[in-house]
Amino acid sequence: MKRALAAILGLNLLGPSLAAMEVRFEGEGCPLPTNVVQTVTAELSRLVLADRALFQRLPAPDFEIAYHIHLDREQYRVRAKATGNAYEGVAGFTQTEQRWQLQPTRRLISVDTRVETWREQRTNELLAVLLHESAHAVTAAFVGRTPLWFNEGSAELLGTPAAARFKFRRQDESQRWRTLATLLEKGELPPLRTFLAAPSYAEWDRLFGGDRSCAYTASYSLFYFFSAQPAAFRFLVAWLDSRPMDDAEDLNGAFVDYLDQHWPGGLAIFKVQWHAWIKARATATRPHSNTPGGPGRR
Repeated sequence: MKRALAAILGLNLLGPSLAAMEVRFEGEGCPLPTNVVQTVTAELSRLVLADRALFQRLPAPDFEIAYHIHLDREQYRVRAKATGNAYEGVAGFTQTEQRWQLQPTRRLISVDTRVETWREQRTNELLAVLLHESAHAVTAAFVGRTPLWFNEGSAELLGTPAAARFKFRRQDESQRWRTLATLLEKGELPPLRTFLAAPSYAEWDRLFGGDRSCAYTASYSLFYFFSAQPAAFRFLVAWLDSRPMDDAEDLNGAFVDYLDQHWPGGLAIFKVQWHAWIKARATATRPHSNTPGGPGRR
């Protein structure tokens, strides 16, 4: 687990070769700046290493990622609407097709992912979108299907550029935990069962009064809670490998039921531990009095 956490935090570990992964950049908004392509390629290697260390498994042997960069926001919005991904304010989306081998054991054998966004005026914003969506793509290649909170929480944690972590991560992290601690103090976190079972971004908007960023932050904290604690992450991986997960049509509800039935003390004790984790992280990452507040979420 130490190796897994080192990979998550972007320490100086060399990732595996991407020779088995087909990566394509396409669209009228390309060619992209060389530094963007180089950064995405390097970060893909880190993401593969992080997921391999975390989940202790190999990705689907047939794994393709295509990045389609639209020339402007309007072209992107038309495409997003046509594909059913026209969420207000979403700067990029990922569509993934998976193929499974069912016999003799269930195994993910093919993942074809298409990442779509538009050519942001600011390169840092474009990179943030590409790497968040890349995290979705890589995790899909290792895990397959995931609940909504898992999908976004893992991308929020793993999708931060490694090169930016030591410069910006502490401020950004402290802001995340302060936001959650404030919601907790005010009693404004939604019921845990309701949040974990939420099937859509629209439901997230409802639960957090229209501020979807809070749902992303809550998901980040939950994935961090599991990944930073060996026993907790073994529990999460056990669910990923379980028959209830394989058989579930509603992964969100299935995970809540599994958590309530198999976590020591059930959902009620898990909630207490998660809330205590939020408070502890908010205290541990509190900036010094002379440190300016962290930047806002993208």
